[in-house]
Parts: sequence; structure tokens; C-alpha cells
Amino acid sequence: MDGTLHKRQVAEPRASNEFRVLSRSPFISLLKRARREAETLHAKNGPAKLVLVGAGKAVQKTLALGLRFDDLGYMTTVETDVVSVTDDVEYDDPDREWGTHERTVPRARVSVMLGSRVAA
Repeated sequence: MDGTLHKRQVAEPRASNEFRVLSRSPFISLLKRARREAETLHAKNGPAKLVLVGAGKAVQKTLALGLRFDDLGYMTTVETDVVSVTDDVEYDDPDREWGTHERTVPRARVSVMLGSRVAA
């Protein structure tokens, strides 16, 4: 490729019960924010579901957060899939228009059932 690739983030609609996990965020900060979000959801709706979503490099951190909730006694389920992302390509030739490049990115979704702690 004779140009510069400008990567886009995975664009997906965010539901009120979804929690986005980024690879550059510190783990403990994510854990505290996710627990606060879970407590808020549980206080508003009673038994509810918090969905942790991470794509690309954040898959490992998403699974680690899910495992932490599992260790705390919450019921968790894991789903993995692959999503397509379209990136922009800026070519070195100034007469040439910008192009696009399609790539696939792994994604993990961990559902945490709030209000349903499992006895350890």
C-alpha cells in the first residue's frame, strides 16, 4: 500500500446496559467503574444485565473483567465474534482520492447478571 492508514474504532450502538472496555484504560479503574455501573443499574432496575464489550486488543481485558465478576459470585456468560471495520487510506499521490480498507477485529461480550449471585 502506498499511503497512510487511518484506523477507525469499532462503531457499534451503545445500549444503556453496555460498558465499553478500552485496551489503554487501567484494569483497576475499569473494575471500579464497571462495579459502580452495575450497582447503579441494579438500584434502578432490580435484577438486570451489564454487558462488558471489548474489541481488538481489549478482548483480553474484557475477559479478565468478566472473570473478576465471576469470582465475586455473579453469573456470567461470554460471547465472542468478529466485526468488520472500514479504515480510511490516505494515498501518497496528491491527485488520488482517499480510499477505504476493510479489516476484521475480534470482539468479546461478557454478560454479567446482576442480582443473581451464585453461592460459592
